[in-house]
Amino acid sequence: QGFLDFDDLLSKTRDLVKDRLEVREELKKRYDHLFVDEFQDTDPLQVEIVFFLSEKSKSKAKSWQKVELEPGKLFLVGDPQQSIYRFRRADVEIYGEAKARMAACGGQVEKLTENFRTLSPIVDWVNRGFDQLFQGGPFPYNAQSAHRRLDTPSAQLSPLIGLEMPEIPEEDQSMGAFRELEAETVSDYIEQLLREKPMITDPKSPKDKPVLRPLQAGDIAILFRELSNTESVYENALRCRHIQFQIVG
Repeated sequence: QGFLDFDDLLSKTRDLVKDRLEVREELKKRYDHLFVDEFQDTDPLQVEIVFFLSEKSKSKAKSWQKVELEPGKLFLVGDPQQSIYRFRRADVEIYGEAKARMAACGGQVEKLTENFRTLSPIVDWVNRGFDQLFQGGPFPYNAQSAHRRLDTPSAQLSPLIGLEMPEIPEEDQSMGAFRELEAETVSDYIEQLLREKPMITDPKSPKDKPVLRPLQAGDIAILFRELSNTESVYENALRCRHIQFQIVG
């Protein structure tokens, strides 16, 4: 009928399992296991509901922080470094509280650090950058190890370079201003490369006999998530530096 919105449903469900002990006991019997993924983005009301439903039989905790968990019933997966959904009232501090409560009830905390998706040079680069970015925060960065290695010991990927962006004044921190500054920074770097002409492997040369030659403009590609008004900002920045380009989309 539209009388209750999503938050109302959560709130009333929480009240039901918290205050109506006979209802809580019945629901606890109904579910053998609870698995919560992306736990770092869980609403505080959802945390209460999950913990009350994972409580030991016949227990009657008045708050979720006092719940005695049924061994092996609750399974949480989360990464505090990915906590982004603040508009859903997710609070990464509750993630820490929940983890501590599970450990206090005899639960096991496992760190998943093996990356199955990304090649080792990229993982190493991310580790170096994120180790600095997360310093001083509530959750230190957990370095990843790469499951995927390069095919041969002699093979190498091009070095990954992070371009440092100049600061944008507070009065002009719009997306448009950011895009323009990004385009200027990237175009400056391309101009520098074309001026210095570093030696690269010619992609047309045989793999068993690679040929080195100076970098050319056609060796550089800028990848965009989508073609929108973003590339026009880059067009202007490249034209100002007399760098030839073409757009393919």
